[in-house]
Amino acid sequence: MNPMRPEDQIVILSARPELSRAHKQHLQMLVSHNQLDWGYLVKVSRRHGLDSLLYHHLSGCEWNHDEIPAGILERLRQHYYATACQNTLRLQEAGRVLNALRKEEIPVIALKGLALAEPLYQNIALRPMIDIDVMIRPADYRRLTALLEQLGYICHKSAVQRLAWERFGCNLEFSRASGGCVDLHWDLSTYERLKGVVALDADDFWQWSGVQTIAGCPVGVLCPEHLLLYQAFDAGFIHGFDRLLGGCDVLAVLEAFATALDWDMTLASARAAGLKSVLYAVLFWARRLWAAPVPEEVLRALRPASRFRRHLIERCAGWRVDQDSSSRRHFSLQFLLLDGTAAMARMCGRVLVPSDDWLVYFYALRSPRLAVPLRVLHPFLLPFNRQLR
Repeated sequence: MNPMRPEDQIVILSARPELSRAHKQHLQMLVSHNQLDWGYLVKVSRRHGLDSLLYHHLSGCEWNHDEIPAGILERLRQHYYATACQNTLRLQEAGRVLNALRKEEIPVIALKGLALAEPLYQNIALRPMIDIDVMIRPADYRRLTALLEQLGYICHKSAVQRLAWERFGCNLEFSRASGGCVDLHWDLSTYERLKGVVALDADDFWQWSGVQTIAGCPVGVLCPEHLLLYQAFDAGFIHGFDRLLGGCDVLAVLEAFATALDWDMTLASARAAGLKSVLYAVLFWARRLWAAPVPEEVLRALRPASRFRRHLIERCAGWRVDQDSSSRRHFSLQFLLLDGTAAMARMCGRVLVPSDDWLVYFYALRSPRLAVPLRVLHPFLLPFNRQLR
């Protein structure tokens, strides 16, 4: 394996909410003792969603004259404050939406950036927040969408697309012309091919959820164990380790709840969800890159029995900064991370032999009768599909 470039080491080091004194000294050594390609460093940092964190850590250290080009630091500073302004506006809008939901007694659970930027990073400039992501109960879907429409939000999918997405999807986006996007999640499995293969238990998530004030409004939050499992699923299984920001999110959870995490509950939830291998891969990744506080006995309990499969997982689990992010790589990695041959067979069946209704939806067929020939053609068309949903 080729030695890691100092620029890549800096990006990995920056992928954490705060740096210890030792981390800062290491960062200063990497910058001071190397002729850095700053253009490459900023490019990679941006690709991984870490511009704000990189600026935060660089500006928190003392530097000699000209160690960091002034133009580079200014570009990072502008991105940092732009993220702070954007997140401020999104949190204000989140407060408006959450207060409206609270008045109508419609419970939701905050997910992704909404659940992380303010509570865990404790600096809204550090964690980009694209949408207002919330988990909902399916029974509240109609009431909630009606309320969003009253607040000026619309779904840009056609009526047919929306019906199909409600049936085969797991989330739906609503946006408004003046800015703001609310993403409703009613099923956390994400892909149609994972239904019945990976089973994040939404009812269990609701049962163990708590309440926290975010954007000035009380809102449901996942318990630490489920938050860790969900972030591991999102970073490793859905995004295939292709962005270090996902690892930073996992690290933030591990460090924030280091003494409070019930590892027995986490392991039981991972087994029940079929995510034991996923959790192993992500925790291995976090400990390898950031020395995350993961007990050795936890990794032993999650470790795949097959040494060959364990080697493949550890080899694939996100150690390269320039990781290939193609959908085919994601699909292959998802297949590798499934727990057992039965899950692999089920996913292959769902991919190769989907229902006629799904074929009509996926290929936008005008007539259900056209699904009959597609049953035969579909497996041969898969290599040409950019999104294997």
